[in-house]
Amino acid sequence: MAAELKQLAAPATLDAPTLESGGLEDHGTSAPLSVRKADAALGLLQDLLAVELLMARDVLSTMPATPTLGTGTGSALRIVEEVIAASAPTEPPAAVHRALRARLPVTVAS
Repeated sequence: MAAELKQLAAPATLDAPTLESGGLEDHGTSAPLSVRKADAALGLLQDLLAVELLMARDVLSTMPATPTLGTGTGSALRIVEEVIAASAPTEPPAAVHRALRARLPVTVAS
């Protein structure tokens, strides 16, 4: 996922063609491509964050005492715990990942 995110971060303007019309040079917009790349990158970021949060929760659960967490970190851990608690014990890990991803605060405006 990280490698794909790096590729999506490449500027879309490198592929913009030069257009000529009526003796004036103009550059084609790459705005639609930029928006598609940003949307794809946000989706990958949500997946990556869900995996990292689940792994962090697993590490914290092995500690004898949970360390004092900051407001944001504590809130993220509570969301992970809520998603896991709401999941059936027989539910596959991919379903837990999807449920957590749906709760992440990363949203794309329509």
